[in-house]
Amino acid sequence: MELMAYQKLRGGLQANVPAATGEALEAARLRLQVALGVCGAFDQIEVGSTDNPDRLLVSMVTYHPELSEQDVVDTLEQMWRDDLRDVGWGAHAFLVEDRQVELEAATISGGARHFVSMHIVATAGVVGGIPAQRPSPLAQASRGTVKRGVVEGSGP
Repeated sequence: MELMAYQKLRGGLQANVPAATGEALEAARLRLQVALGVCGAFDQIEVGSTDNPDRLLVSMVTYHPELSEQDVVDTLEQMWRDDLRDVGWGAHAFLVEDRQVELEAATISGGARHFVSMHIVATAGVVGGIPAQRPSPLAQASRGTVKRGVVEGSGP
């Protein structure tokens, strides 16, 4: 699924199902933090929650610069499928650029009582204490690609 199609689906979800709050959102935040920590691919893991329904959970992580963007996509996609997506409906999309992978995802949790959305940004880490160099934003704009995500499960 293209990123724009995912965003339209997420908008429909937001119009029909309330956002997770309180204990439900905290449980989802902890689940995300644990999943990122135990997979072994990420370092400098930061996970938080927001009031923004587009990204109730946000996370910034780094990955070893020797990993390819495809390795990171594969890791995040497996984590989404196995650890983060609830049994009902879920959708996700990736934005992949040079040394950066972003996952935007949403799922219906708690027996369709609420939804959880998340935005994970993974950037290449450091080698020998020197940050990985990012190309200029102009160069990135011409090389950015979007990996197709999927819609899983049945509709709400």
